[in-house]
Amino acid sequence: MTDTVPNSASAAQPTPQREAVIPKKPGNKGLFIVIIGLLLIITILLCVLIFPILAYFRDNDETEQKVSNTAVPTVAATEVIVKPTNTAFTGKYVTASLPAGWTVVEKYDGDGSDMLMSGATYTGLSFLSINKNNTAVLTLSAAYGIGGSDSCDSVLKFQDTPQSYLDGINDMTKLALQKDVTIIDLTNKKYNEFRFLGLLVRRYDSTLAWNMNSQGTEFLPACGLNGMFPQFSDISLNVKSDAYNDKVTAFQAELNPNFINSDLDALVVIMQSMKVK
Repeated sequence: MTDTVPNSASAAQPTPQREAVIPKKPGNKGLFIVIIGLLLIITILLCVLIFPILAYFRDNDETEQKVSNTAVPTVAATEVIVKPTNTAFTGKYVTASLPAGWTVVEKYDGDGSDMLMSGATYTGLSFLSINKNNTAVLTLSAAYGIGGSDSCDSVLKFQDTPQSYLDGINDMTKLALQKDVTIIDLTNKKYNEFRFLGLLVRRYDSTLAWNMNSQGTEFLPACGLNGMFPQFSDISLNVKSDAYNDKVTAFQAELNPNFINSDLDALVVIMQSMKVK
């Protein structure tokens, strides 16, 4: 039997090994670019949305600050002053301006006064009253034939009242009443000064002081009978009888003590307005 020697060419040859192929992972560079892109888009969107909002609040803050720093003009409240309506009084002898509720009463030819002597004829103004709500506040009644001493229980002293006048009053009071006159010191007190029917008058509190001095600048407060019967230069009452003709300038002045200071303030204004026709 013939041995068959296999052909070397056809002899089995070892299979060559193939190199293992390991798949490559995608690179990180692309992912980084994507993330950066997203962040950029988000940033742009935030800028687009947030900046207008910030600008809005900034503008409001600036506006509020300007408003707060701007001086707001103060508008003064308008005070409505209702002036009292005065009525012009025109009598037979005097005129005056009267607030509501006030009246003036004149009486003539001896009427209204019980301070006149009988047996004479009187012509002219013999009584005058200034009234509130029909109640007399101040009355003037002509007086004739009234006499007495010049003594005084008390006398007012103003800053311009001379000491010599006060000493003279005190001497007469000591002679008539055997006592010193009481001096009411008003040198540092406030008062109203005005003219009433030609006579200089000072009002302190609820007191009317009539000036005895018709000349010069000194104020001589009338007291005693002179204070009760001041003499006026602008009004008078003529007296006629078989024995004499005379003129009355002294009037008994009576101030009602039952009125308050506001009423006396109004009284002073009326007295200042009163004029002889």
